[in-house]
Amino acid sequence: MADFVNAIKKIKSKGMLRLLKIEAKVYEILTLHIQQHNLVNQGVPLPTSLIKRELKNCTPIR
Repeated sequence: MADFVNAIKKIKSKGMLRLLKIEAKVYEILTLHIQQHNLVNQGVPLPTSLIKRELKNCTPIR
């Protein structure tokens, strides 16, 4: 998903074309979230891209 967010940042078009490209990427991100949600509901464990040390370094958002 990070690739999709980075792709949004790299869009160089102007005007309506830019808006449509951004909207398309947002729909792709939403689709990925829905797919992950469905997998979790089916009991499929999702892989994590962070290692345990990185997870420990994260501070909770307050």
